[in-house]
Amino acid sequence: MRLGPGADNDPRRTLGFTYNGQSFGALAGDTLASALMAAGRLELGRGAKTGRPRGLRWLDRASDMRVTSARGSPGNDPATMVVRDRMTIRRLIRVPKAGASASAAIVSTEILVIGGGAAGLIAALTAARAGASVVLVEAQRTWGGALWGSGESIDGRPARAWIADVVDELTRSTKVKLLTGVRIEAKSDMTWKARDIGRLDPEPENFEISARVVIMATGAVERMIGFAGNDLPGVMTASTMRAALYRWGVVPGSRIAVFGVTGEVQQTTQALVKAGLNPVAMINANGPQGGPDGVPAYPGGVVRRAQGDRKLEGITVVHEGETETIACDGLAIAGGWSPSILVPGLDATPIWNAAIAAWLCPPGAVPGLEVAGAAGGSYSTRAAMKSGYFRARRAVSSIGLSAPDLKLPQAIDLPTGGDPLWLVADGDASEIFLDFRRDLNLRAAGRSGALVSSDADIALARSFLANPAGG
Repeated sequence: MRLGPGADNDPRRTLGFTYNGQSFGALAGDTLASALMAAGRLELGRGAKTGRPRGLRWLDRASDMRVTSARGSPGNDPATMVVRDRMTIRRLIRVPKAGASASAAIVSTEILVIGGGAAGLIAALTAARAGASVVLVEAQRTWGGALWGSGESIDGRPARAWIADVVDELTRSTKVKLLTGVRIEAKSDMTWKARDIGRLDPEPENFEISARVVIMATGAVERMIGFAGNDLPGVMTASTMRAALYRWGVVPGSRIAVFGVTGEVQQTTQALVKAGLNPVAMINANGPQGGPDGVPAYPGGVVRRAQGDRKLEGITVVHEGETETIACDGLAIAGGWSPSILVPGLDATPIWNAAIAAWLCPPGAVPGLEVAGAAGGSYSTRAAMKSGYFRARRAVSSIGLSAPDLKLPQAIDLPTGGDPLWLVADGDASEIFLDFRRDLNLRAAGRSGALVSSDADIALARSFLANPAGG
């Protein structure tokens, strides 16, 4: 459902399109996923192995679902594909593999920054002011990463205003090249291979980027939590729920519950209340923590299972030894964060950081590589900016340039961590999904029992849910 136009929408322009033979309306700026969510259509695909319905879970990682348009594109992610008027779209049964490229644009630079979020923008700005040649690559079509859909304030202004100012300065620099809709897909020595994923053309452009120093500011992805029915359409990460609300004014339904272990539980609840939609439940497994007035709170509670046929219809909550069924059509999951650090060809074995319950790239493991922001475990906006700045200072110094002093803007510096929750140990293992891209549930992942109960099950769930390349 749509609560109103979002920040990415132009409410003056309405569009029409067809999806799998059915007609839908949209506002200019909608993606396919947001337009369908506005219409109450949450199912975007089916599991490749189980055939179970699948919906939107993340906005910031490649999904297991693809669509194609009449223009003949080989396959687009419905979460990022922008709808155009009179567009004809159909769902693809299988995700197409990228074809071999006959040629690639060769780009050389002193500093390559991968990721255009808070850390990446600060890093690129620092390097550019030092006089270095910079290439800044962002997989999304918009700059700002998680900031773009957060509704946060930077220096007392909307984050988008700060993003626009930084991008404007970078654009005016003759030594800076900006690439949006371009994803880094492999590394060979200090050459990074990238593909333009933001275009609808049948043959997207490819790049080979060589750099003296690389700053990897690829962010982090919010984790799901293992419980029965966690794959139903309407269940998504909390950051995706907030971004959908802020960017397009859409939510999966009128009865939203929020469940998780981090500060995003409170943040998502407050965002929904501000939009005029009080959640039907705020379930913080790391309680005690009360919610806003009028929102039922379940500190220390967990979601045992999600119910529904083709989409979410309700959840079973265990709280203080009691079991309660709550009717809902949307569930935001705040399961913690996994840094996005895995690139094919990146010769570094991740190390486990117990303090933040995540895998990190070891410092100095790859010569000429700096890891910044959430990719390095600095999750809050303020911490990510600070990390991006100091990694950029080190990068420019390594190529013989003087790093400029930079006053970091004021931004949110709230803790985002919490004791991790990998698995709710009660439910049918065949209904608890750990890897959505491969349609892999807990039973198929290698366990033998029918019900979840053991420490081994929890360890197995962690191995998938904390995987930086998971999905």
